[in-house]
Amino acid sequence: MSDWETVRLDALAAHEKSAISKPYGSAMVKDDYRSTGVPVVRGVNLAGGTFHDDDFVFIEPALADRIPGANMRAGDFGLTHRGT
Repeated sequence: MSDWETVRLDALAAHEKSAISKPYGSAMVKDDYRSTGVPVVRGVNLAGGTFHDDDFVFIEPALADRIPGANMRAGDFGLTHRGT
């Protein structure tokens, strides 16, 4: 038996707009990717139950500032909802 408590996802979510699902598709597109800047955490970075801190793409700081709800902070919980 697991020592993990079962809770609803909304009980873990921050109390801010789009806390559970971020609007990446409409706020950021592939053409926004740069070789340097603010790293973007994508599904490829959250694979196999492990965080992979490589294969990042980047966006300009000004774009990251326009989508503050999508900025991750220490202690945040991330999971993919599309893909494998």
